[in-house]
Amino acid sequence: MENNAETLFYVMLSKRYLSRYVLTYELLPLECCHYVNGGKIFDSATMNAMLAQNKVSDKNVIIELNANSNDTFQSYTNIKSIGFTSKESLESFTDISFENYDLSALNLYVVDTTLESEPVTIETAEPVTIDKINFSQKAALNDAITVAIHKTLITHPQFGDEIQKYKGDAEVLLQRIISLYIDDTAELSMAVAFFKVCSHFHIDNGWQPEEVISEFGKRLEKNADVKETVEVWVDTARKLIKNEDIHLSYSDDQNIVLRAMTLVFLNPEQKNIDSMKLHHGEDLGTKVYALADLFVSARTGYSYLSAEQRKQINSREKLHDVSASLYNPASDLEDKEPDTSTVDVEMTDSDNTGYSLEQESWLTNHTEHSYKLNGVKPMAGFDLTLEYKPDSTLAWRVIDANSEKGMDKLKGQLAINLLSIQKDFPEGARIEIIKDKGLYIMFPVDWAGCADLKDKINSALDLLISIKIAQKSSRLEK
Repeated sequence: MENNAETLFYVMLSKRYLSRYVLTYELLPLECCHYVNGGKIFDSATMNAMLAQNKVSDKNVIIELNANSNDTFQSYTNIKSIGFTSKESLESFTDISFENYDLSALNLYVVDTTLESEPVTIETAEPVTIDKINFSQKAALNDAITVAIHKTLITHPQFGDEIQKYKGDAEVLLQRIISLYIDDTAELSMAVAFFKVCSHFHIDNGWQPEEVISEFGKRLEKNADVKETVEVWVDTARKLIKNEDIHLSYSDDQNIVLRAMTLVFLNPEQKNIDSMKLHHGEDLGTKVYALADLFVSARTGYSYLSAEQRKQINSREKLHDVSASLYNPASDLEDKEPDTSTVDVEMTDSDNTGYSLEQESWLTNHTEHSYKLNGVKPMAGFDLTLEYKPDSTLAWRVIDANSEKGMDKLKGQLAINLLSIQKDFPEGARIEIIKDKGLYIMFPVDWAGCADLKDKINSALDLLISIKIAQKSSRLEK
């Protein structure tokens, strides 16, 4: 199918995911969308067939896209319109009072379900269930950086001229933002680390002072340039926890970063630092307050902003594009042919196309029938090697029974955790213990020829990270 200006593209997702993720984060994660004929994005012919065959229920919506993009997380600017199956479905959605977003700014309409369609096969499947807590935890830092962009576009409007340069580079972007708030660049690493700590201790997770201190120290323990300064601040913070008498100053004359950190450490919510601003007046420096305000915002992120707050900037399209780029893995940012589901695609067997897993750049051949997943880092005692034998086996080895410690890891809480996440695996995947071999996650063998194999493994990887089988930094690489 040609990808030209006249071709229309769509995705389908539930109204629940529309409000919970798309509108709240102003982002379109394809993981929220249904599978249609094996893909996430489909064309107008497919949509007409879906409507004619009643494949779109009242609980779902159809989003028309401005362009067909291969990004796993689509920019909010790519949403052209949102279609509902009936007037009742539309009204039941718009009747809800949403504080975080303004529905009047969206192009909402009722789709025409009377269109005729060619008799084609349409297969739809719901996406893997998204756990709200897991999603918010994974999105926390990017959501925090997005709100930092928003605040900086208000306080430093000229930043809008350079923002596009940082697409896809969260670390450099965050450093650039914070550099606009401080005078001493030697303190930049501390400010960046504390911002990340604030996002880690999201407003929904609470603020545990001793854990905050520990996390901050860990992030900078190998940074010799600020080691002494960090130790002094950590010592001061611990004394404050013990209610020891410490003279505190929040003026702008020096140590802006340390003072902003202390202000937030003792007052970790927006209402707290605003109260301090009223109480201290001019004694609380504008620079200290501005940086503290940035730190505090990292605990809530862009997703917590009200509709009115979101309207405070004029560069929302730029913000949306940069924000989406932070969520996309590096491999998604490369130019490649988008994966699109159409009514005229003929499914072929992987053997007939000469397909081999060795073609996948995110895999490294390990032995004759096994592969290492680039970017996946197992915790101690785990394996995470992918085994594949055409026509018989596609399995992810979690524990190798023939390793030094064998199956010792499979006991107690781990066994319970594995059972708890199995229900959230992509459909068809299951946990299995194979005698004399180990613990495996078994995948349907035909997944080896699926274009979304990487996405499915990433979904399972996120679950393994959540129960500490894989390291937090694990992510399939190109």
